[in-house]
Amino acid sequence: MLDQNRSDLYGALREQSRQRFYNLWQLAKTGQAPTEGEDALLIQVMREHPEYYDTWAHANELLGEAIPADSVDPFVHAMIHATVENQIAQNDPPEARAVVEYKTSRNIPRHDVIHEIGNEVAKMIWTVLHDNKPPDNIAYRRKLAKMLPRAQRNLSK
Repeated sequence: MLDQNRSDLYGALREQSRQRFYNLWQLAKTGQAPTEGEDALLIQVMREHPEYYDTWAHANELLGEAIPADSVDPFVHAMIHATVENQIAQNDPPEARAVVEYKTSRNIPRHDVIHEIGNEVAKMIWTVLHDNKPPDNIAYRRKLAKMLPRAQRNLSK
């Protein structure tokens, strides 16, 4: 019964999230997009992923559909991307911003760095959901610190 309730909750959240993406994309297309806040950030992330433009435009038609397990879920991808952008903007954890600054100074595209950090966020989320444990922020910060040269790793202390 607990697994069924969890599945129902995830399904409802998935549908609500997809409807939000659809609504935001419609606002963006008509020039009525918010210019600040969480919705503005999510629209920015959506715009940075042209490979998903068709998905955003038809997200309302995908409400009940599952994304194949062997493919990237564009909605989860964008939410993780936005999460990393928020971490950088808020400097919390500070390692996220430090990784972006360091790697982009080495001519690694910012978008690629965001995805590298997002990969660690995705692993943490998977562990939380799979093991039913709270996020291990210390372990996450350590993983980010390992992306930095040794001289800059003292941020996680």
